[in-house]
Amino acid sequence: MELLRNLREGRHTLLVGEKGIGKSELILQAMGVFSGKITRPDLPQEILRPPPGISPGNLPGNLSGSTPPRSGARLRLITRVTPMGDFLREIAQALHGDWELELPQHLSRSLPWDELKRWFTSLGRAGQEEAILRSLANAGGGYVLCLDSLDRITATHQAFLERLLSRATVCAATV
Repeated sequence: MELLRNLREGRHTLLVGEKGIGKSELILQAMGVFSGKITRPDLPQEILRPPPGISPGNLPGNLSGSTPPRSGARLRLITRVTPMGDFLREIAQALHGDWELELPQHLSRSLPWDELKRWFTSLGRAGQEEAILRSLANAGGGYVLCLDSLDRITATHQAFLERLLSRATVCAATV
């Protein structure tokens, strides 16, 4: 399956298709295989087969650039891509859950997310973006972030997403 190969090789991947065709399910199945929870995707053959006229080597959606995941890369599904504040908080919460969110010395990593959320919110959007990017850059093992419903992003997401591509492997679904 091309998606699994892309994730393993650290290639950014964009899944494009009509609403309801199974892009999100494909991401969930790939995450299950990648994490070892399932051995084979349980998907209809039409989802696993490239469209007519497209060879597996030139499937649309392979974004330029790559950040190969190191051994032990963590896969995280990010479901709240909009609004931007929710997007940033969900990534930060995932990093915190993995003990990878970099914090000031006066804060303990053992604090529950509900308490750290106040600190994170106080950083403002630019500070939140920097905290996430710094944490991803220093995370042991690397990250594969799977973004659902990328079609709902706004122009304010673009610069952050471009910077995110250099810190983590990104797989995204869009219409």
